[in-house]
Amino acid sequence: MHDGRRPDPTLGLERTQAIDGDPRPEQQGNATLEGDLGQTLGDDADDETPTSDDPPQGKLRRGDAIGRFVMLELLGVGGMGEVYLCYDPELDRRVAVKLLRPLRSSSADQARARLLREARSIARLSHPNVVTVHDVAVWQGRVFLAMEYIAGPTLAAWARDHAGDWTAIVAVYSQAGEGLAAAHRAGLVHRDFKPENVLVALEHGAPRPRVLDFGIARAAASDDELPDETAVLADTARGGDPSLHLTTTGMLLGTPAYMAPEQFLAAKVDPRTDQFSFCVALWEALHGQRPFAGDAFANLAANVLQGQLRPPPRDTRVPERLSLALRRGLAIEPDDRFPDMPALLAALAPASPTPRRWTFALAGLAIAGGVTAFAARHPTEPTEAIDPVTACTGDASLLAGTWDDPLRNAGAAAFARNDASATWAQVLRLADAWQTRWLAARARACADTHLHHRQSQPALDLRLACLDRQTRELAARATLWADADAELLRRAVESASALPRPESCDDAATRGATTPPPPAAEPVRLALARARALTAAGKYDAAVALTREQQSTAIDHTATLADLQLTLGRAQGGAGQPQPARLALLAATRLALQAGDDELALAAANELAAVAGIVLSHYDEGESWLQVAEGLAARLPVGREHVRLARISCNFLNDRLQLDAAKPHCERALRLAESLDGPTSLAAAGGLLGLANNQILTRHPTDARALLERAWQIDQELLGPRHPDLIRLANSRAAVEFYAGDLDAAVARWHEGLAIAEASVGRDHLNVGLIRVNLAYTALEQRRWDRAERELAELERIYVPAKGELSSELVVLHFVRGRLALARGDLTLAREHFEQQHRFALATRSPDHPDVMRADLELGDLFALQGDLTASQQHHQAALALAEQHHDDESTALALRGLCRARVLLHRPADAIPDCERALPLADQVTRGEPLRADLRAWLGRALVDAKQDPARGQQLATEARNELQRLGEVGRELLALHEMG
Repeated sequence: MHDGRRPDPTLGLERTQAIDGDPRPEQQGNATLEGDLGQTLGDDADDETPTSDDPPQGKLRRGDAIGRFVMLELLGVGGMGEVYLCYDPELDRRVAVKLLRPLRSSSADQARARLLREARSIARLSHPNVVTVHDVAVWQGRVFLAMEYIAGPTLAAWARDHAGDWTAIVAVYSQAGEGLAAAHRAGLVHRDFKPENVLVALEHGAPRPRVLDFGIARAAASDDELPDETAVLADTARGGDPSLHLTTTGMLLGTPAYMAPEQFLAAKVDPRTDQFSFCVALWEALHGQRPFAGDAFANLAANVLQGQLRPPPRDTRVPERLSLALRRGLAIEPDDRFPDMPALLAALAPASPTPRRWTFALAGLAIAGGVTAFAARHPTEPTEAIDPVTACTGDASLLAGTWDDPLRNAGAAAFARNDASATWAQVLRLADAWQTRWLAARARACADTHLHHRQSQPALDLRLACLDRQTRELAARATLWADADAELLRRAVESASALPRPESCDDAATRGATTPPPPAAEPVRLALARARALTAAGKYDAAVALTREQQSTAIDHTATLADLQLTLGRAQGGAGQPQPARLALLAATRLALQAGDDELALAAANELAAVAGIVLSHYDEGESWLQVAEGLAARLPVGREHVRLARISCNFLNDRLQLDAAKPHCERALRLAESLDGPTSLAAAGGLLGLANNQILTRHPTDARALLERAWQIDQELLGPRHPDLIRLANSRAAVEFYAGDLDAAVARWHEGLAIAEASVGRDHLNVGLIRVNLAYTALEQRRWDRAERELAELERIYVPAKGELSSELVVLHFVRGRLALARGDLTLAREHFEQQHRFALATRSPDHPDVMRADLELGDLFALQGDLTASQQHHQAALALAEQHHDDESTALALRGLCRARVLLHRPADAIPDCERALPLADQVTRGEPLRADLRAWLGRALVDAKQDPARGQQLATEARNELQRLGEVGRELLALHEMG
């Protein structure tokens, strides 16, 4: 019997996770905002600008509130709004609140939404050389940003006070450049860098600059609406705005005096645009004048577009190497500039004043063969002639044999043979970008010891050793790419995206170090790097086999043993072997903790939480390992495993339907992923999926669709149309349609996912089973019993061998079997399956899990059909308690209907009336809930008549409801059968 309600199960959503990213922890401080306050946040030609009749600015009084922030004083007024010094009572600190002027027009709402999106992208950025944005919101129709309050001058004022001291100026500007580089890594382009947009605070007697007002920043990859070039050039020819210090609005974005050629031409901007503006500002600070002459807009534009640099004043003394670096950064064509800010900063870094000591220190490092090779090539040169920072930084030759032209060429040929040149272009882009970041990380490490004197020699050694270990990962992947087969091609972009972050080695000295591995462990560690590359490439069986081979090697190094078990567990998990994976990961966690390697222990605890808590649905164990991971994460600088932890927590709590608790983790995972790899990265797509699943389960299909479409576009563009990562996305896109009520569309989407899954991972993979679960649910809802039988057979074939005789999937199997038995009228068999459903729900889930509630609902309805009304009432009472706990209105209505029905049939109609009366308004919110609503009115009508409380109303309700149930066909007739009882 099918009682006509939709089963409304919690559809299976994401059961696997992708590794994500790792931005810096939030920095805090105090700030004053000086200089040009009128930044343009919006970036499109049709962005809203304030109208001339806007209300007067700066009229708030001390004590007035802007949201939760209490105004203390006005700091300044600019073209786009005011900046106030405020007090934040929640966190007991002073903040600077930038209140943007109101937008007025028919499109003001869209413009405000655009401002909020862009402002929130700024708020995700956290770096010691960037002003932190604490909050972004709307107050009285106006967008505001609450930022850290810094007491200090602008960089322009600071540079004037230090005119002539080129060493100090370059050092402080380079720190500001580090802030820009951090923004670029987060996918942001400032678009209006100038010395007035940098504040300098003294900390422990040393200047620390912080970049602010990413007011016209937007995700670098989202430049899809550019103004017309002809219109811009025409405006330039007319002379434009004579004030070269004002930030323009509308078509030109930035302050003209510091704008790059592409901004004058309204062409696409990227991080190299900020590099140009930075070089203009540093040139000005060093020489006392900007590099391009022009007091009027048209003259300035002409000089910039023609590359007409004016000669520096004769009385300035700036080293030639600095001038050469700045000239390259000021090139007309972006491709002629440095590839990124770290490369420019490395070129600006001066030589150490103590080269002899540094040269001897280098001799013992042997980092990737590059340093010792340098010394060997120049045995007779005097040590004073060696630039130590250059010696440490080196160039691409340091990666010979790891990532070089022969490997690039071999990879290109292998991918071309498989008609995958487009995929190779993505891999090449990612690997080359990694190389640039790796070299920049080496430059930072050396500069921190020998230029800025921020760290000791042992700390430098740790950072360089960390970078050395990372080269193994790239070398292992590059070797596989050079001999790629069809399976590896599908995972190549994902493999390149998962390379370890060179920036994570910046914190190597703060994490401490375990006992170094003995030389005998080196072959094992190299093999494990290859096994990780195989896992990233989707070659799980080969990775398992290679890792197992290493177990026969005698290794007297606990951390290496832990790494071996972690590598094995990850490979087994990818191969769909959760039980062996769990055992390996348990060993990895124990060994990592024993070795004192918190990073390794965090990675192992994360994997354990995912395998035990999500894949195997052992919730108590999963929650325990999440708590262990949280404790380990709190002791470490924020890194990639922190993002992994947020993703696992999101998926774990989604799976348990603890949706309010899950949402902050889902949002954090997305925020960290976007900060790390940018808004169009694979990591961001994974974060979008987790948050979308939370929105699906909370019945917000519109929000979920938007998130999933963004993720779908990212993954398809980067991975192609048949990649395994698309399986999860296809599954969630179908779930949106299911919950929106379009079951045919949902089935079509699930079959799209099946086609991708079977082509990429085969018929037996757990992700295929995930889709089969949902197809089985939908077949029951559509009363297509034969199709449900077929899906049931597929589920048994996939899940029982992989997950054993005790798993949450058995809950699904017995639910489907029970419903099919009901359809055939076999109540005894149906009861057996529903009791098994209840038993496995309690065995594999927590006692308060919604699966337990749904099993109680099924048993309550089954016992009503069998005439055991006492048992029916007991199960519906238990289901009601859980439904109310989970704030599940639909299940609450179903449980109340069961109680109302049982009490009527037990001749207690007066007790039944409150149950039905309470259930009716809840049932009104149920999608496709017509049978439930009609059934409730029929039982309420009968209760009113039998209790003689309002027989006229009761008779009318009962008659109308019975007629409606007759019109509903088979579903209605099944429900009417129960009304004939008692």
